[in-house]
Amino acid sequence: MASQQTINLVRSKASPQHELSEIDKSLRKSVYAAIIVFLCAAVITGSVYAVLSYENTILTSQKKTLLERVKKDIQLEAYYRSIKDRVQIVQSAMSNKRPCAQVLDSIASFVSPPVLTSINLGDSNTISISFRTSSLDTILSVVTSVINQTDQKHYADPTLVSLTIDKDGVYLSTISFKALF
Repeated sequence: MASQQTINLVRSKASPQHELSEIDKSLRKSVYAAIIVFLCAAVITGSVYAVLSYENTILTSQKKTLLERVKKDIQLEAYYRSIKDRVQIVQSAMSNKRPCAQVLDSIASFVSPPVLTSINLGDSNTISISFRTSSLDTILSVVTSVINQTDQKHYADPTLVSLTIDKDGVYLSTISFKALF
């Protein structure tokens, strides 16, 4: 008879239970450590997201209030600029202001209404007065007064612009001169 050859599929040497339990413990520790690391990373990521989201909300609200403030400031700046421009215009007008009250007082001293019909203040301090009278003496008095004011250096360049007589015998006269302020 021939001998039978058999193949043994079972290991002859079985691994001890102790080695398997050590590997199992090591794997469990690794899994627990991985879960703890994952949870810590998730908590940190969530915390960072919550903080950044909160800061984003705060910054967005600050941005909104600052934009509203900038809009109001732009309007205020426009008002201030307008006021500044007006102040400059007023300053310019005030610097060019002439003391007309003195000139009008001096004119009123030698001719006044109803004889005086008009006073025109022109450029470069030129003043022209028009008056109506039925007396030639009044005209001479006015002309003499203007000449006296010229001698006193209150007026310059007096000129008799017109002298007419209407059909009723009323004299219409216009005199111009330069006021020296």
